[in-house]
Parts: sequence; C-alpha cells; structure tokens
Amino acid sequence: MIPQTERYREMVLESLKNEHRRQMAGMVAGVFKFLRSYALQSYEDPAQVMRNVADTRARSVENMPELLERFEERATAAGAKVYWARNSQEANQIITDIVTAKGIKLAVKGKSMVSEETELNHALEHAGVEVYEGDLGEFIVQQLHQPPFHIVGPAIHLSVEEISDLFVKMMGIEPTSDPVALGRAARVYLRDKFASAGVGITGVNVAIAETGSICLVENEGNIRLATSQPRVHIAIMSIEKLVADVGEALEAIGLLTRSCTGQKISSYVSMITGPRRDGESDGPDELHIVILDNGRSVFYQDPELRQALRCIRCGACLGVCPIYTRIGGPTYGWIYSGPMGAVLNPLLLGVNRSRDLFEACTQCGFCQEVCPGGMKHLDLFNRYRQMVLNGYPALNVRKESKEGTRFMKLFAWGMRSPWRYRVGAKLGRYYLKRHVKDGRIKALPILKGWFQYRDLPAPPPYTFREWWASQESWNFKLSAGKGGSVTHGR
Repeated sequence: MIPQTERYREMVLESLKNEHRRQMAGMVAGVFKFLRSYALQSYEDPAQVMRNVADTRARSVENMPELLERFEERATAAGAKVYWARNSQEANQIITDIVTAKGIKLAVKGKSMVSEETELNHALEHAGVEVYEGDLGEFIVQQLHQPPFHIVGPAIHLSVEEISDLFVKMMGIEPTSDPVALGRAARVYLRDKFASAGVGITGVNVAIAETGSICLVENEGNIRLATSQPRVHIAIMSIEKLVADVGEALEAIGLLTRSCTGQKISSYVSMITGPRRDGESDGPDELHIVILDNGRSVFYQDPELRQALRCIRCGACLGVCPIYTRIGGPTYGWIYSGPMGAVLNPLLLGVNRSRDLFEACTQCGFCQEVCPGGMKHLDLFNRYRQMVLNGYPALNVRKESKEGTRFMKLFAWGMRSPWRYRVGAKLGRYYLKRHVKDGRIKALPILKGWFQYRDLPAPPPYTFREWWASQESWNFKLSAGKGGSVTHGR
C-alpha cells in the first residue's frame, strides 16, 4: 500500500463524517483499554513488570548491533539462512528471488506489519506469485487495498454489507448479512490456498539472540498454517525485534498479549529455531530470515530518536489516544496508526511527509503511560517539530518556510530579555486586536500558512503581568488599611 500520510487532514474529515467508523473506533479502543487494564492485574506488581520490559527494550536497542550478530550466528547454526536488506526494495527482491527460483506460484502469509511496510504482496504479485493473507481481517483489507484499521481488528471498521459485497464479487456467494456465513465462505475459499501453498511468509514478533529463534504470536492459528504445511518458510523482521535471551522474550510476550488483547497469553505462541529436523512431523524444509533495516539504522545513530525502536507493536497506545479513538486506523494513511504511527511514520517516510500525524497530538501523554517499551512519545513529537523547523536532510525533511523561520527567530530573541518581552507583549497585543473578528483571530498577514488550519482567541484586555501588578497593589492597600503588615497575597 502506497503511503498517503500527506492526506491526513483530508482523511480525518472523511472519517469524522463516517458514523460507523467513528463508532467502531471508539468501541474497539474502549474494549481493548478495559481488557488491558484487567489483564495487567494478574501481575503481582504490574508497574514493576512494565519497568522491567521497558528496561529490556532500552537495553536491547542499545546493544542491537551485538545482538544482531549473535542472532545471525545462532540462527545459521540452527539451519536457517539469514539475509540482510537495507531497504524495502532489497527485502522484496530477496524474497521474490527465493520464491521464483523454486518455481512457487502460490504464497500464504501470516499477519505481518513489516511486510506491509515493504509492500511485499505487490512485489510478489508483480513477479507472477499469488499471495493470500491468512488472517481474515488482513485478507479483507488486502482485497480492498486498504491499510488495517487496528492491529487486532484490521477490518473491523467495515460493515457486514461491505464485506458481503466483496465476497459476492470474489467468491460468487449469495449476498448475506450473517457474519458466520461470511466467515465460513472465507474459510472454504482459503482452505485450498493453505493446502497447496509452496511458501509461507510471516513476520517476527520477537527474535532471540541467544538461540537464533523467532517468536510468533497470534490468536487464529493462521500463522501456523503458514509455517507448518509449506515446504519453505520466509520470515521478515525489522532490526529492532531482538532480545538477548528466552527469559526476556517470555516477559516481553506476556506484556505484549496483555497490552494488545487483554490476554495473559495468546492462543498460539510459536518459537521456531531452524527448519524441520529429522523425526519432526511438521515444519518447513527451509527457513529463510530476512532482516530489514529500511532507514532504522539512520535514526539509531541519534540517542534520542533511537527510543522509537523500543516499540513492540502491541497497540496499547491506540486504545487510549483521544485522536485515534475518533478517527481509526486508515486515516493515518499507512499501516502504522495512532501514536505508534505518529512515532514511526515520520522516521520511516520522512518527518515532513508525516508531520500532520504528530502535529495533531493533543499532548495528553496517555500513550507513553501505557507503552511497554517505555517510549517518551511527547519528547519524540517535540523533537520532530524541531526537525521540521531546522531541516534534517538525513531523514528527508525539507526546511520550514523562510517566513516561519524568521518569525520563530524573532520570537526567540524577544523571549531572551524581560524588557524585550514586556515591550513585545504590549505591541503584539495591540497588533492582534486589530485583526479580531467575531471574537477570534482567523488570519494574520505575517503567518498566512499557520492560520490556514488554526485560529486564536482574541487577546485579553491586559497581560498576566499587568493583572499580577494590580493584585499586588490591591493587597498592599488592603493590608495597610487594616494596620497590619504588608502581604503580597501569594
């Protein structure tokens, strides 16, 4: 799916007009928020577990180069083949070459956000390979060429009628509003695909450097259908998925499932170490692991930006964000949505290209309160704003307009001196009053671009300093009149 983050404002308006989408966004977020809160109570000390996982993620990111080397060594020793991809194009080419070299024409996939990031489905289809998502929600949005609505419920924003219309066209079924019948139709349609697929493709939830294992977490079992029957299993993972050992992996998975779906553990958790061995009844003959950078190593070099790599894709932030809960996932224009998308998309697509996502943040801070990775979302958003202002060529950010830059420099100069601040406040208030209309300031000649999407209330009749001075004077008179000591009313 081609990113459309630049259309965020337009898509927000579309989503707000869509009553069904707004209702589903609020309901889904509310349900998962409640389930997460309830599930965390199974820990004796939930706060301590959160701190432990956050520390683990911070440590894993800091030691990522060493962990990557160890993982490659151990995975190779276990019989897997490990590949390194600098970007989406290289990752897609590696996977396409593996599939086409073996003459495979049909692939099935488990739910994987990173493969959507690379547009792997499109690359394989262009090479003549049929690709089918195994997760029902992902299968539906795949056919509609839409980004997922939610990590757990990718197609939950769609009505039963919309899904019925899709299945009528694809499968030739009779129109129905029965969700059970639609689910049955999808199973019948996909069953032969799973049975005859030559390759299964998955993502990776957690990778363990100690053993060279990959961990997959799911509820429907479709990932196991992609890893058990096909003779070839290809796993694509981004570089930040690593932890040091099995203990850290289990702790992270326990918090991942609780944060995502409110479960102590998902229905299916797989730890795969190498291909099928002699005497084992299922599993692939070949295991290929593609490790994707796609720009992550660029912001890894920045001590502040690298914390974005702590994200474990649990979606806890989606359930508490006052923006996401009103507009839903597709509005963000790419596969990563909510606060998670506002953090990751600017780094992966370019800060300026995704600036509307983080500039829409309300600064409530709920996302960082629930983040198992311990990310400081608000710090990152503020850093992105600075990058937009100053320019950041390494991340494909164009500089702000000369008009805006000059204004901010003038503002900073005025704030450095109390005298300049007082004079500027008086002059500014006088200037602003001349542009008040209907109690609001809707435009200023010097900041046309800024006021294109914003307005300001009319300035008050006096500044805080003037108000405070009047209070000081009043308290002095009151104290003197009583014959007591002079107080300042503080």
